[in-house]
Amino acid sequence: MRDPKIAAVLALFATALLSSCTDPLPSIAFSLSDPGAFAFVCLQQQGNEVVPADPADCDGTNSSFRLTAFVANGPAGDISIMDLTSGDPVDTDPMIPGHTGLYIGGYPQDIVAAPDSTALYVLDPVETGIVTIDPITLEFSRFPIPYSGARMTFLAEGPALLVTLPGKGALLRVALGADGLPIEVELHEIGGTPFSLEPILNADGLPFVAVGHQEQHYLSLVDGTAMTEVWRVGLLQPCRDGLDNDDDGLLDRDD
Repeated sequence: MRDPKIAAVLALFATALLSSCTDPLPSIAFSLSDPGAFAFVCLQQQGNEVVPADPADCDGTNSSFRLTAFVANGPAGDISIMDLTSGDPVDTDPMIPGHTGLYIGGYPQDIVAAPDSTALYVLDPVETGIVTIDPITLEFSRFPIPYSGARMTFLAEGPALLVTLPGKGALLRVALGADGLPIEVELHEIGGTPFSLEPILNADGLPFVAVGHQEQHYLSLVDGTAMTEVWRVGLLQPCRDGLDNDDDGLLDRDD
């Protein structure tokens, strides 16, 4: 399945190619309050009904498919919503002047979308929870987690969410039920100070997660099924990467 972020980039690229050299490139400007992260979903208008759609269908060729961005505005405690197909912000409360976002409270720090556009998940490190949002009704629910997380990603295997916990040197795997809602958590220690993360596939098509650290100069490669660290890749010279590169029990300049 094509990543909706890739779909957005391809749509803009295609628009640029079809424009003449003298035509100004189209641009969309929005006023946001302390945006920290964003996610895309694809929604389709079917008569009077809006339904989730495959992100690959939001390629700009059919106006019934709407590429929609959800932006987490941490300090504001809300989510800005923008229809990128029309270029219009989505106003969640017409009774309030201006364009009102979806207020969920807490501190929305990170946000990811389900690959089939059926749900969005917001990580809140202040109220230590994950908020699940229905992208159509905008109804949301909060699921408490035991630790304050930094970043989050969606894992197709499970399915599940994976949250980095720098203060614990661990990853938190949050299993999702058949309805897409979080149901249980598992703590997996990998050491270091895990912060950023990205799911990847190896050459054999097996799932792994690349994890970056706040204080360590290496990248952890984590088995996406067993949730164990299988390899560390230094990001600096061997004498400065904090790794035992030749298995002699020594690090950096002593290695």
